[in-house]
Amino acid sequence: MALRYSFAAQTSASAEKFCDCDSRYAQPAVTDMPSWNVGYDLFSTAFIGLKRTVKMSQPSVINDEWVLSFLDQQNKWDSRSDAESVSQAIEAADAIDVLEFRGNTLGIEAGKRIAEALEKRPELKRALWSDLFTGRMKNEIPPVLRSLCDAMISSSARLVELDLSDNAFGPIGAEGIERFLQSSSAYSLQVLKLNNNGLGAGGKVIARALKNCCENAQRDGQKFCLRSFIAGRNRLEVPGAVALAEAFKAIGTLEEINMHQNGIHAKGIEALADSFSNNLGLRIINLSDNTFTTVGAKAIAKVLPLLTSLESLHFGDCLCRSTGTIALIESIHHTTHSKLKEVNLSGNELGIIAVERILDKLGTGFQLDSLILHTNNLGEKFSTMKSRWTTHSYVDLGSESDDQGSLDNDEEEEVASEESGNEGDDEHTEDTESFVKTERHRPTLPGVTVEDVIAFIRSPTHELLLNFMAKQSAFAAIIRDELDTRTHDLTAAFLYSLGTLASVNETDFHVHMNIVTIAESIVKIAQDVKRWPLSTVDQIFNTVLAYGTVTERETGQSFYGDVKGLIFLFSALLKKGYLKTFLPWLNDVLLRGFLNTYYI
Repeated sequence: MALRYSFAAQTSASAEKFCDCDSRYAQPAVTDMPSWNVGYDLFSTAFIGLKRTVKMSQPSVINDEWVLSFLDQQNKWDSRSDAESVSQAIEAADAIDVLEFRGNTLGIEAGKRIAEALEKRPELKRALWSDLFTGRMKNEIPPVLRSLCDAMISSSARLVELDLSDNAFGPIGAEGIERFLQSSSAYSLQVLKLNNNGLGAGGKVIARALKNCCENAQRDGQKFCLRSFIAGRNRLEVPGAVALAEAFKAIGTLEEINMHQNGIHAKGIEALADSFSNNLGLRIINLSDNTFTTVGAKAIAKVLPLLTSLESLHFGDCLCRSTGTIALIESIHHTTHSKLKEVNLSGNELGIIAVERILDKLGTGFQLDSLILHTNNLGEKFSTMKSRWTTHSYVDLGSESDDQGSLDNDEEEEVASEESGNEGDDEHTEDTESFVKTERHRPTLPGVTVEDVIAFIRSPTHELLLNFMAKQSAFAAIIRDELDTRTHDLTAAFLYSLGTLASVNETDFHVHMNIVTIAESIVKIAQDVKRWPLSTVDQIFNTVLAYGTVTERETGQSFYGDVKGLIFLFSALLKKGYLKTFLPWLNDVLLRGFLNTYYI
């Protein structure tokens, strides 16, 4: 059984223009992989396996629901005959409230057969279909989703939960569920889980469908009452956040919003904050690992007094800084927010003054189970603060090794001045980061500039790479400066382009050695920059993988997938002992079809 992959369906004018990739490198066969691809077996074995016999499942009662589960059976359903056993199980059951497919892989023809069975199950309430498309081409997934969703519409099912998490179907996957999400079968939907799908621009498709569902339900004399929306790790960015915020305002019944790690900047955070005022029943808000800045934090702070049902706030690694975080904390009161149990403000560049104010405020009157404040900037005061709060088991200041060191005097004075009522003008500090950053932090050193890095990303050459190696101090300063500002898009794009260069020069050992050398230097720089919950290295390589799936970014730029080069880059770094914490997740991604592979 040979393993091959194709990117023909992924090409786009914007991708070709941006990366200037030669099409002759777009469709290599894995079996032709040259000897330079050290450690390739580590990755290729993740895809190669034997077709397993379908285990005939029977429904069982769990929590008063009839559950038919094929969980983690690792079945590979390609043809109608492959899906016959599972379809018969669906058809033969007396009742099915919950249908679980997680941990299998479903193709187009098999999906049609299962859809026929689903048409006979109007009682279905929960479709748990996460991790269902391992090894599938992206253009296979929308037809499968449409078949399954159309079947639920035909059966007049009234779904309560739809879970499609951990399916790397990208923006086009959203098109596969758009019709269902605005149909009468979705009027009853309470939980929508789209975590880790690589939606990108597809977030706007989901938002449009949810708004239409509200309008359609109202037209039919019903109400769309979605309660939980989970869409972390999707590169939604500002356009997706703004579109979804409009949908949230229309919905008005949300109790949980989880949109962590989506590259959302201040404008998107402001839009989301505005939508929260229309969802006063919110209990859980998780926006960790987005870029609030002070502007976004203050926008959230304005709406928090209205959200009296809050139980959990996760704003870790959001670059709120001391001023923004204090604004958040001052908007919370123990009488108004008596149900609050969890607060996460880690990794926000908080100095000692801000942390003391947070602890003093939340340490009195509240009944917290967890207050997370690690990976901030306590510096030499860390040990003192740790000792002072050691008896408060709910306070997590982390370890001193995770602390980011003391802030400079100007930043501490800014907080002190705010204590005296002089807030200053923060309205003009809104984050304006994009793919190519041009703020004041960008160094321009002799021999290497940001423009040189961008030129390499657009058209990677060995000559440019040699220039970076000859001027390593200047190059390292550019990388370090970006990572210090809590972003990593430029760094990830550069690493991705190293993979492209490796593929183009697949027989040149000297080029490969230089690629590994400079990639290793980047990883070492990233290791010194502390972030949480994902390390800086993990965040960077997560973005590298997102580029490999041709995720459309906020700027409209795309990356042309070159899997051969990525496999070389990851393999070489793993061989040198890097990416150890990233490896389990990386293998998981590979198994879920990040590389758009398929069996023939």
